[in-house]
Amino acid sequence: MTALYDSKRQCRVPLDGDSPDASPSSESKFNVQRACISSNAQTPVLATRRDALHRLPTELLVEIFQHFLDPAAHFNPRSNAPWLLSHVCRHWRSVALGSPRLWRRFVLPDDLQYFKPTIDLVAVQLERARNIPLSLHLSDVGLGQKILDLFLPVSARWEDAEVILDTSNRFFLTNFPVLWKLVLETIWDIPASAKMVDSLPALRHLELRTSLDRLPPLLFPWSQLTVCSLSGATAVNALRILSQLSAATEFSLAGSRRGMGTLVKAEAPITTLALTNSLSAATHILNHLTAPNLDTLTLEDFDFWDGSSDGTALSAMLARVPPFLERSSCLLRRITINCAIAGADLFCILESPYVQGIVHLDLNVRQMKVPGLWVTTVTSRLPNLGILILRECRQNLLSQLEEAVRSTPGRKSAIRRAPDLFDLGAPKEHSDLEVIISDVNKYNRSL
Repeated sequence: MTALYDSKRQCRVPLDGDSPDASPSSESKFNVQRACISSNAQTPVLATRRDALHRLPTELLVEIFQHFLDPAAHFNPRSNAPWLLSHVCRHWRSVALGSPRLWRRFVLPDDLQYFKPTIDLVAVQLERARNIPLSLHLSDVGLGQKILDLFLPVSARWEDAEVILDTSNRFFLTNFPVLWKLVLETIWDIPASAKMVDSLPALRHLELRTSLDRLPPLLFPWSQLTVCSLSGATAVNALRILSQLSAATEFSLAGSRRGMGTLVKAEAPITTLALTNSLSAATHILNHLTAPNLDTLTLEDFDFWDGSSDGTALSAMLARVPPFLERSSCLLRRITINCAIAGADLFCILESPYVQGIVHLDLNVRQMKVPGLWVTTVTSRLPNLGILILRECRQNLLSQLEEAVRSTPGRKSAIRRAPDLFDLGAPKEHSDLEVIISDVNKYNRSL
């Protein structure tokens, strides 16, 4: 086609006013003919390529389309994969429109401009999803209430959902028969009569973000949950919920120091416990919870306005760990303490017989003045330790630390400096010790 275009351009010869003949030269005519022949010769090749695409089985083409979907992309018909794929050609449009799973995901945050054309296009995509279970991220803040009006009537198709509620109480009066994962955020009062125990028969994973001091006792079917995460909840609410988690394996609390009341003792079959944000809430949980199946404990990201600034509140919370482990009679295998723990507090925990089987230890060593000494102590007390993660190590102590690791008797150690610890993978459970030293540069910049 390029050759044809070049030949046509060559035919545009200037007109000679003295010559009555203004037609292209015979050489230009020949170039046009040659380009046409070349173009016709390439046409079967292009047609063959198109035919190859059309011969792909529809199931395979749909799988290819699935790989173009971005689960986090905000709703935008100008850039979302299913909309773009449906405008490539007639065949792809037919395949895209005939594949309702391509249209099942909606990410509609509260900052999206919900003008009428947008709402109409959301309705179009909802129709194209047909009867397929839906994956939703919705907000009813402001004009988003109109979006909620579209999706509540099809609540029977909600499969997993993240919902930010403003003042809508209709949500708590709706049935969700196949919804298995729910992330719910609200700062408004939940009706005291709200009862969703029978409305969520398939719910297994719940993340609740609320700062309410009191939650309706029958708000959710707590006994059927396997994963429960509370953000902004008080220790009173958390313990009351923990006492009902008869099937849960994971529980996390980003606690609130507000709303003190009567604390109840609780026992839960959880294997993973994560406590963050509030030192006082974490202390109350450790004082009143029994978890005999606990395998993994995480303590991190505490708000130090919740307690003393000299670290005594943190030490008081960490001092509750050994009694908690003894009361639970659990054998920990993984522990993360990502807060400025002092060496004395760490040794107090490591003296417990319930931590001797640890294979994964993740620590923040910013406040430890002689990390080499306690690294030797840690590795000698924890014979099964496979991974030791050290966060925020001081630059001037690195050589001392590395020497202590290498000289650990009876252990071969691999030292790896990792500034990014977001994807470490599963711990390697072997006899060798892998020491991962992180955030060195970040710490130096903060000095």
